[in-house]
Amino acid sequence: MEIKYKIKEVADDFAMNTKDVIEAVGKFFPKPKSSSQNLSEEQLNVVFDYITQNHQIASLEEVFAAAKAKELAAVAKANISIYAEEDKVKKAEIELGKLYYRDYAVGEELDTAEYLPWCQKIDESKKAIAELKDFIASLREDEAPAETEAAPTDDDFEIVVADEPKADETPAVEAPKTEEAPAEEAPAEDAPKTEE
Repeated sequence: MEIKYKIKEVADDFAMNTKDVIEAVGKFFPKPKSSSQNLSEEQLNVVFDYITQNHQIASLEEVFAAAKAKELAAVAKANISIYAEEDKVKKAEIELGKLYYRDYAVGEELDTAEYLPWCQKIDESKKAIAELKDFIASLREDEAPAETEAAPTDDDFEIVVADEPKADETPAVEAPKTEEAPAEEAPAEDAPKTEE
């Protein structure tokens, strides 16, 4: 299977300049001429080793912070798109209202063919808004802390019985133990009195 991973994709994924990735490849292989060139598996292995050795991060917090920033940017873009679609809905509703009122004011029969395109625009925008909200919700679900998971129950654990008899051995059957009720002593009042 041929891997298709371009130089510019490597640069984007590792937050590097494409020029730096081209230089890294050029140290070990013929220097690529373009950032859109696909790298072979061997080239990718060498580049990944080179990046790992020469571009080490100070901590994993940097990686998580970068991922969080990308996620927040995606949410912000989705929210901007939602606002734009909501604006389209308002404008379409206004136009639809104007058409309806015009027909009402002159006493004409309502022309649904004229209303239909505006209704379709509203439906399309509302569908896009719902999809964007689902996208944002999926991003937020991914970031939900693991602490919200239910606590483990007894069903989550395997019960192990120690010292089970082997197949060729028959277990000894013990008679069930019965507890004997302690003999009740007669209360002191009811006890026979002895004379001294």
